[in-house]
Amino acid sequence: MREQARSLHVLAPSRTMDPTPGFYARVLERIESERRPSFWDAFLEPAFGKRLLATSLMLVGLLGGVLAFTEATTEVATATPEAVMAAEHPPGLGSNVDRDRETVLVSLATYRDYR
Repeated sequence: MREQARSLHVLAPSRTMDPTPGFYARVLERIESERRPSFWDAFLEPAFGKRLLATSLMLVGLLGGVLAFTEATTEVATATPEAVMAAEHPPGLGSNVDRDRETVLVSLATYRDYR
């Protein structure tokens, strides 16, 4: 063990080796240049932010215009059994009394209140 320790001391440098001036700065600069850009870096660029803001404002304006200039044509009606029966007349209703009774019975039996 002593012999190997002496062999290792022989390989040690005679003076301390300090890095040249600017070594750490060059290392950090090289690390930054080789760093892969992050996905989020694109969102931090000012040009992208301006384009995103302009696009968002145009989209809000467009949707606001569509909403403002379209008429609401749907009316909310109450879903009572009488309204359902009055609105949905099968073809040929009134020609055969027995069939009409069966039709009304089936309509009433299958009615669902969706309120």
